[in-house]
Formats: sequence, structure tokens, C-alpha cells
Amino acid sequence: MELMHSPSLVLYLPLYKDDGATFASRDACGHQCTVTGAAWGPQGRQFDGTDDDVVIPHHNAFNVTDFVTMIFWLKWTDNATSQIVLNKSSSMLHKIYIGTTAKIAHQFYDGVTYLTTTSNGGLVSREMAQVALVSNFQTPSQGIKDTYYINGILDRVTTSGAYSAITTSGNLVRLGWASASGHFFGTMGEVMVFNRGLTPQEIEHIYLGTKRRYR
Repeated sequence: MELMHSPSLVLYLPLYKDDGATFASRDACGHQCTVTGAAWGPQGRQFDGTDDDVVIPHHNAFNVTDFVTMIFWLKWTDNATSQIVLNKSSSMLHKIYIGTTAKIAHQFYDGVTYLTTTSNGGLVSREMAQVALVSNFQTPSQGIKDTYYINGILDRVTTSGAYSAITTSGNLVRLGWASASGHFFGTMGEVMVFNRGLTPQEIEHIYLGTKRRYR
């Protein structure tokens, strides 16, 4: 797919391919990633819900202040706790997690307040699904406009409350890891981050072009 060669693709991890303890992301940045636990399988990395993670070092390409699109192929296992998918605190990638109601959530911290949006639909435990989130960092008074897609289909457009400021940081990006409880429990097949807002047609195109791997 031509989107896989787009300069706006700042992180691409086809975890179903990368079976080593360290590997480079397959985007122009070539981030050097490190795995703790998260055993490899033909559909991706399997996280045990306890202490597994994949660490991606900070890169200036992650410090976006207008639009970002994040796409994940996930097989989530319900264990009655919220589970972190991606965490980069106090920065432009924020925190993506699956809540206790199986909905996808995006949490942003502006230095004062934690602002959260959620999807309308939820994931089905132990079923592989693609989740996409397009975030538009509007003016502080307008808040962050989040557009959720599940399996290539528009799920919800919603807006956070007003925020005070957007700041960047040099923190690591961590997949599947929480500072205390809430580690991801399941399989993560692919992760894509674009530093622009993808269109509904592009989201659908990526879904149709990748779903065959997860049947």
C-alpha cells in the first residue's frame, strides 16, 4: 500500500514480522525498538497483562501539535481492568487504552487536567480488530476532536473539554505498559502512527489491505 511509504508515517511496527528482542521499525525513522516479554506469534506480539512491553525511543517526529492518526490491530483479552495500548505521557501521543467497558479511550494531560474521550462501540474479547483514532488538536477552547474507527468503519466523533496548552516531551513510547496495573493482555499485530489526519477512505483502505493477515 502506498500509505506504508508515506513521509507522514512516523511509526510502523508490523509485529507479526518482528520476532527478535530488538528490531527497527519499518518507517523512514527506523526507530530501534526493545521488547520485554511479549512473545512473538504469527499474528503479532502476545502480551501477558503483567509486565510485557515494547519500547520505542523518543523521536522529534512524535511531537505533533495539530493532527495525529494512530492505528492498531489488537486481540484483547478481558480481565475486568483497563489496559494500556500505547503510552507516552505529557506528549503528543498521550495514552490509548481499553477501558473496563471494552471501549477505546484517549487520555490527554495538559499539565493540570486529564481529558478523556472514548469510542462508542467496544471490542470483543479474544477477537482480532483494527482500531483507528484521528486526533485533531484544535484551539485550546475548542478542545481535541477525536474520530474513532473500528474495523475501518466510523464509530464516533467526539470532542474533549478545553485544554490549557499542548506540550511536548522526550519520553519513551511504550506499547502495552502501565506504570502500575493495567498492562495490555492479548495480541498486538500492527501499530501505525501518522503525523497527519487520515481520511475515512484512507482508514478503510488500510483496513482492507491488512485484514487478511488476521483471519
